[in-house]
Amino acid sequence: MAKDEEKKGNPMADLKWFIIIILAFWFLSKSGFGFLGGINTKAPDTNNTNTTGKSFSSQSRAQIPETPKAEDNNSKWKDMVRISAGSASGANYPNQEYITLQNISGDKKSINITGWTLTNGKDKKLFLVGNDKQVKGVSDRVTIPKGTLVFIPNGVNPQEDIILNQGGRAIIVTGKMPNGIPFEIKTNFKVNKCSGYIENLENYDFTPSLDTSCPSPQSESGVESLDDICYKFVQRMGACHTPEFKDVVYKNKEPLTGFVDDVGNLSSQCKAFLKKNYSYESCVTNHLSDENFFGKEWRVFLHNSNELWSRDRERITLYDKEGKMVDELIYGY
Repeated sequence: MAKDEEKKGNPMADLKWFIIIILAFWFLSKSGFGFLGGINTKAPDTNNTNTTGKSFSSQSRAQIPETPKAEDNNSKWKDMVRISAGSASGANYPNQEYITLQNISGDKKSINITGWTLTNGKDKKLFLVGNDKQVKGVSDRVTIPKGTLVFIPNGVNPQEDIILNQGGRAIIVTGKMPNGIPFEIKTNFKVNKCSGYIENLENYDFTPSLDTSCPSPQSESGVESLDDICYKFVQRMGACHTPEFKDVVYKNKEPLTGFVDDVGNLSSQCKAFLKKNYSYESCVTNHLSDENFFGKEWRVFLHNSNELWSRDRERITLYDKEGKMVDELIYGY
């Protein structure tokens, strides 16, 4: 009887089968199968995000470490200070051998070069030892010292860092300034408008020569009040000239006194004026407060007893205080 009722269509049985069919379709859709049971070919969403909101592709890239960059050995002053050869390839003596360092920053930046080092290129060459043995050389290294802003002969010369203003330069002499009379030069110094007085003294030989653009002798205060003979004497004087006072001059075998630069008949007042106003020391005293007193050049002496730079196949390298390269000059290859 029950089978006959089931064949005739029991409503509860029909509902049961309907629910089973609906559940089956729901399960298949969740399993990634289409309506007909085929594989769902919908392209995957590449923009899916994880719980952090970042794309999966971005997350994968972030996990790959970047290749570290090689340490930069160039100084922050690179292209701001330039080496020039000077007499490096042709000098015969240390006190005549020099190179030049110049501030070429172009932005009025002042650069402190004290404590910087210079090396030559001996480590790039082989040297013959004995008859046939060759060994690799070892570079010489020198450090740029301090200097005095205003050189005072036979006086105290306080030391300070050597600073190159924009356009300024340092003449780096390998040797030292030979001892001279009337005073020795034992310090590095900044050139000023009176330095030419030292250059023109008989016992001093600077390489290269110091500038001799001293104040005109006729421009010194008090010249206009001199007597005629003394006035004419000053008018004939050249710039940067220190008059020579001679105790005795012989003319026609007769000793004559009171001569200055082989000129006699000068009054005591005239000679006193000349001694007071025409020497390096007096020039500094009279013009130290001038706006243009200081030049743009330093003279630096390394006091080496041997030459540093080769005549050919040379590599001069400049390093800052941190040991980073500022500039390099190569010649002779």
